[in-house]
Amino acid sequence: MNAWVRRLRLASLVPLTVLVLSCGQTDSPIGAPPSPSAPEPAPEPEPAPEPEPAPEPEPAPAPNPNPPPGTVVYDLPGLGGDLADEESWRLGFQDECETARQDANCIRLSVVVLGYADGELVKIPNPGPNYAELVDDQGRLLYSACSITDIVPAPGTEVTVPVDVTITVVCEPFPPEDAG
Repeated sequence: MNAWVRRLRLASLVPLTVLVLSCGQTDSPIGAPPSPSAPEPAPEPEPAPEPEPAPEPEPAPAPNPNPPPGTVVYDLPGLGGDLADEESWRLGFQDECETARQDANCIRLSVVVLGYADGELVKIPNPGPNYAELVDDQGRLLYSACSITDIVPAPGTEVTVPVDVTITVVCEPFPPEDAG
């Protein structure tokens, strides 16, 4: 082979070697084997951020004194109320309905009356608001008290109208020696 071809081949290898080495470590001399790279120091861990305190919940808004359309809040009567006030219960319910701009009969009242018969509590006909004046066949007074023991739904409940409200009343008899 002639010298020109040898020089050409060698000359063409040098730039190739430089290119290959330049892709490796740049701080090592050309033709020297690359030195193993030292691992880079790990970055210092940042401290975990402190959790932010939970925001204070906003206070509950005051209840709306005006019930939503189609509802009524009623508070008449209460437990222990006397059957003698039945008519005022009915008028109170009508007033609650009218105040809520509903039909006057939007709350329908049912009164269930229980009384004692042979020592058992049983359903009896409603003796009405004048129960305290009722007497038996011998002229003895029948009831010492007729008091509300249950109201469904409970007073203070927001109800969708029309609604039925059932009031349970228990009429207590006079003890036989106290009657009349």
